[in-house]
Amino acid sequence: MSPRGRGKVARPHVRAQTKPRPRATPTGARPTQDKPAEGSRLAVRMVDEPAPYAEVTVHEPVTEESIERLFEHARIELLHQKPRRVLIDMSGVLMALSISDLNGLTKLIAASYAGIVTRLAIVLRPVDLPSEKFFEPSMSNRGLPTYVSQNRNDAIDWLTANLLPPR
Repeated sequence: MSPRGRGKVARPHVRAQTKPRPRATPTGARPTQDKPAEGSRLAVRMVDEPAPYAEVTVHEPVTEESIERLFEHARIELLHQKPRRVLIDMSGVLMALSISDLNGLTKLIAASYAGIVTRLAIVLRPVDLPSEKFFEPSMSNRGLPTYVSQNRNDAIDWLTANLLPPR
């Protein structure tokens, strides 16, 4: 007789160990662990002098855990204000990202702003500035001209070039 022809042997029923299910939320509501932290420490404002641009200032350490929340908050604000030029100032905070995190960040930024933003300037602390040119070629090759500096005034000069009134 073949093994398939044998009758089934009764096995004791063992209850599987399962994780507790999350509580049901109202339609459209997000579970509490997915909500961004209240009062994100990121400021977005429009600067009109000497030429208009948006300034994003980060006031908290940029880590693998915080980067998505900070990026989403900045993206929503910037798409609402629709600036053509953007300055991201991270000179006052620690940036603890690996090279793969930086690569993912450049892909996110370029995908969100290419064609909308004409110039992007990033200000970093000298210790966070990669020795190799990473941001500039990665972003420019994706259609977003980018300048990275440790000097805020240099970044603003590059950002507002060709927009200043003649003297």
